[in-house]
Amino acid sequence: ILDFVVDHPADTVIVATEQHIFHQMQKSAPGKTFLAAPGADGTCNCANCPYMELNTL
Repeated sequence: ILDFVVDHPADTVIVATEQHIFHQMQKSAPGKTFLAAPGADGTCNCANCPYMELNTL
């Protein structure tokens, strides 16, 4: 995701993953704007899921 953000020419990126990567993306591409994708009905805060943080590679 970080490589994509840096290499892609778009100035605004919609991100559909957990929120903790936003800081890393802003450091890697400081001139870009990052928007969190809303849930299916606009009320879900799915990017703030404690189980996502447990996943590792």
